[in-house]
Amino acid sequence: MRPLIYEYDDYRQFLSDSYKYLKNKKPQFSYRYFSKKAGFTSPNYLKLIIDGKRNLSVEAIPKIANAIELKPSETKFLTSLVLFNQATTPKEQLKYSEKIFRTRSVKRSRPITAATFEYLTHWYYVAIRELFGIIDRKITPGWIARKLTPSIKVKEAQDAIDHLVELGFLRKNSDGNYSQAESHLSTADSGLNFAMAAFHEGMIVKGKEAIERFPREIREISSVSLRISSEEFEILREKIIDFRENFIETSEHDSSDRVYQLNIQFFPLSEKLK
Repeated sequence: MRPLIYEYDDYRQFLSDSYKYLKNKKPQFSYRYFSKKAGFTSPNYLKLIIDGKRNLSVEAIPKIANAIELKPSETKFLTSLVLFNQATTPKEQLKYSEKIFRTRSVKRSRPITAATFEYLTHWYYVAIRELFGIIDRKITPGWIARKLTPSIKVKEAQDAIDHLVELGFLRKNSDGNYSQAESHLSTADSGLNFAMAAFHEGMIVKGKEAIERFPREIREISSVSLRISSEEFEILREKIIDFRENFIETSEHDSSDRVYQLNIQFFPLSEKLK
């Protein structure tokens, strides 16, 4: 079958599969044939791209698309995919991934991946899911929008509920209310590391805003600077992981009355010294 570009995260793999498909369909479709059809002087241009020995320039994308017979909408998606794959920072990846995972065709072909992306790039999705672990009565998107800090739009609250149900993080009950499908969840294996980076960055910003938004009596923000060895870092990192697990266990009760966010930051302030 003809490879469907909307099912790919890697444009090189897509080009490789497209080449195999076209060669199977037309035996004369060699790398040299492709280069001639696309207007490239190098007979191995496509192979160099597929093997990762050369990046694909934006100017070359329409030529590639024409040679493998892509539609205009598919060419536009290929452009976003190329820029996403060749991005050098998480911020750049996030910029182009928004165009990828919010494409209608991607939402249809990979609904869970698209919904997970939305979950990680909107701080209030997490908060809304936790609210349903506190409230055991029917609540409206409008009520949710007002109760979050900072508040959000009613439509944003409704969209969040829809995506949380789609991901299986919330379930709709027979009485029309929603409840958590699982008491705790992890997105560590989502494969969307760049989105995870954006999630952490967004929550760090929320922590910064909390200094002015909330009085000291209902927040705890502190820091410590210290000198350690590489071996001690590994020991302390394990302690942080254990602390986080214990922190979660302590919160497992039915008397919750507020949603909190815990950020743990432990990072270098200098180069490694000899």
